Amino acid sequence: MKITVLCNDLGIRLPGSKGASVHLRSITRAFARIGHQVQLVAVAGHEPLDSSLRELLSDVVMFDHPGRSEGVERERRKLAHIEHMMEVAGPAIEAFAPQMIYERLSLFSDAGARLAGRLGIGLKAGEVILSGSQSPLVPVKAGDSLVCTVGGLGGTSV
Repeated sequence: MKITVLCNDLGIRLPGSKGASVHLRSITRAFARIGHQVQLVAVAGHEPLDSSLRELLSDVVMFDHPGRSEGVERERRKLAHIEHMMEVAGPAIEAFAPQMIYERLSLFSDAGARLAGRLGIGLKAGEVILSGSQSPLVPVKAGDSLVCTVGGLGGTSV
């Protein structure tokens, strides 16, 4: 399968040491290692992208960080970056012709959804979106009891 991994969050640079940067590299690497063709679209870090990751990828589109700002200007800059990404990376993504777009959460970014619509990638009846799940799906039927415990936070049950 051809997969575009997209991250518009200006706070997540590749490479980077933040947990979100590690997650983005890990999911990208995992997709490639199980045999998918992967295109990465992200914000460039201060160092070049790790060659062991780059060599696994079919295509890489990196954006320079536009610089720091605060308040309303910071929010305007985030929205402008999304539009800039659509203009610059949109054609590369369309040329790659992914069958799936994995967009790492970036507040207010609808780029992945817009690109998926443009490319005719959509959900089919019965498909499910998991948003940030930390565990696998577990089949549940009427009458089942479920317990969830999160270390250090407590638990809940239904």
